Amino acid sequence: VRAAIRLGEVRGVCLAAAARAGVPVHSYAARRVKKAVVGFGAAGKGQVQGMVQALLSLPDPPPAPDAADALALGITFFQDKQWSERAEGLDRRK
Repeated sequence: VRAAIRLGEVRGVCLAAAARAGVPVHSYAARRVKKAVVGFGAAGKGQVQGMVQALLSLPDPPPAPDAADALALGITFFQDKQWSERAEGLDRRK
């Protein structure tokens, strides 16, 4: 319980600092990230590590699941950005 409270506090400080600096923040649910990277929202840590390795053409999977999770968040953000840009392009054609 203490770890969860600490994590919430740290997250709050980070969000406040980003807002103060004008830095946009994106938040994704774990299932959303797994769906974006693996194609299955209930994927396991090993599956995420393997797909991160494949998507980024890494020689080995990230050794730590937390590192794979961080890279998976970046992949999810990039995919969302691509889809947003495509949708904006379609809107301009009308």
